[in-house]
Amino acid sequence: MQRTIPSLIIALHILLTAFQTGHTQSRDVSRHLGSEGPVLAFASVGADTILASLASGQLFRSCDMAWTWYLLSRTDARDALTCFLHTEAGLFAGTRSGAIVRSTDAGMSWLTVHRFPTEAIVSSLVRDGDAILGLSRDGSITRGSEHGSRWNTLAVVPSIRSTDALRLNDTLIVACGDGDGLLISDDGGATWNAPTDPPLS
Repeated sequence: MQRTIPSLIIALHILLTAFQTGHTQSRDVSRHLGSEGPVLAFASVGADTILASLASGQLFRSCDMAWTWYLLSRTDARDALTCFLHTEAGLFAGTRSGAIVRSTDAGMSWLTVHRFPTEAIVSSLVRDGDAILGLSRDGSITRGSEHGSRWNTLAVVPSIRSTDALRLNDTLIVACGDGDGLLISDDGGATWNAPTDPPLS
């Protein structure tokens, strides 16, 4: 019995130390990323690998499910990555300066494949079958091939601030951040209407 008590004390000490270390690491990770500016977007680029883009223009990578991070690249805040889309052709991202970029090496380097003429913030990238839809904050929707080599303007949404988009068959659905809720077009973007029974209020 006398030998059991010291063993229990040692075991409890090890468990408490591990618990405190884990929480300290968690706080340090959160504080480290947060101190560099708001996190704009996340992307999974592997089984345990995550990218985090910050408003400061820095891009961080974690290879252990977000416990520890290191700086992968740094750019001007105006070119900070705002959204991600992972496809078979690589990792696509939108920027604050209106560009759509692609990486084939998990975020180590980026190539500009398209730029919106208005240079508005790219707020969303989504799949459209084998293609990609890019939505800018000012409502421009562009459609690109899977590899991002060809792009064409699909429609323009009459919204002050567009945040997300979706295409189902020939119907375009856009979420708006200026009080319009959802806007829907079933004619390729020629006309837009709100839902008859809006789910958002």
